[in-house]
Amino acid sequence: MNRLFFTVSVCCIMLCSCSDEEIKKELYSLNYGTKAERVATLKKEIEVHSDFENAEFLLYNSKGFTFHVNTFYLPEYRDYRYVIKLSPEDVDNWLKGFEKVNPSESFEEWPDKLIRIRRDEWPLQSTPEYYAMENEMVYMLVYRKEGVIFKKSISL
Repeated sequence: MNRLFFTVSVCCIMLCSCSDEEIKKELYSLNYGTKAERVATLKKEIEVHSDFENAEFLLYNSKGFTFHVNTFYLPEYRDYRYVIKLSPEDVDNWLKGFEKVNPSESFEEWPDKLIRIRRDEWPLQSTPEYYAMENEMVYMLVYRKEGVIFKKSISL
């Protein structure tokens, strides 16, 4: 019985400590060339409330984006920042659980940083609306007329 326990323990330790591939902790839309690639990648990582046709993102997950045994027990820190282009009729689907708020420092620089490289794909003319989720670090900047939503979500 002791040998079996020892063998199983050694195998578990080896599985948990060895990984031949590096854990990918950050996904950045600049690494994806087409809209279709960006949309498909983002859809795998977020909760989707409707279809969308374009996306830019900078996602960080301390556990990584591929399941590895050695990350199972580590605490997780996530910082997801993204912008999506969808039909204006679908905007309200993304606002469930959010309250309209006044602009604050939570909205200052990150939206512009997401679209700075491909700014021509993100024409924004209307006045933005600001939303937040109570008691959480989740913020949305909405250009309703254009069907553009910026979202920042930090979880510890």
